[in-house]
Amino acid sequence: MNTRRKQLQAAQLLPVALLALLTGTQNANALSVTLGNLVITDFMSNPEGVSDTQGEWFELYNAGSSAIELNGLTVRDTSTAIGTLDFGGSFLLAPGEYASLGRSAAGGFTPDGIYNSISLNNGGDEINILNGTTTLARLIYGSGEGTAGASTAIDIGAGQWFSDTENFYGLGNTGTPGLANVLGGAVGTAFIALPSPDVVPLPA
Repeated sequence: MNTRRKQLQAAQLLPVALLALLTGTQNANALSVTLGNLVITDFMSNPEGVSDTQGEWFELYNAGSSAIELNGLTVRDTSTAIGTLDFGGSFLLAPGEYASLGRSAAGGFTPDGIYNSISLNNGGDEINILNGTTTLARLIYGSGEGTAGASTAIDIGAGQWFSDTENFYGLGNTGTPGLANVLGGAVGTAFIALPSPDVVPLPA
């Protein structure tokens, strides 16, 4: 399946019919984002050959129709830690494009931006992207993810999560940070959740 087809299918599969109630301090260019337009599509919680503080990362995808300003958005996990997405200046993520966020620039690839203050636990965690107090994207994963040295990714065309064990980068880790995911390996059980008590899996 080509990348363009995946992008078109993502626009149908992923957006959720919830308008964000926008409060707090926010980026002006993120005001029109509805939950589901910004999607976490890939993450590495357990890198090999490099420390977690250097090699952890996650990926964002714009499934909407307008560019999204990512610089300055906040990121949270299940702890009380709050980090910031830092691209060194304005970073507009165009529709159908991906952006990679690393804990450092020493993880075996060059990320588009850096985040701080949070870590991705191997035994399960959350990645929450916020604009002020409004959740724009949320990913919850369990202990079944976090395979050593392999990222957990979604094929947005098929709506399936999998452990990427085929696409090598850096110091022998596998994944495609900042690029369209290529389905391979075992389908995982990670899922995207709405910012409510109900967890809504992606279509299988």
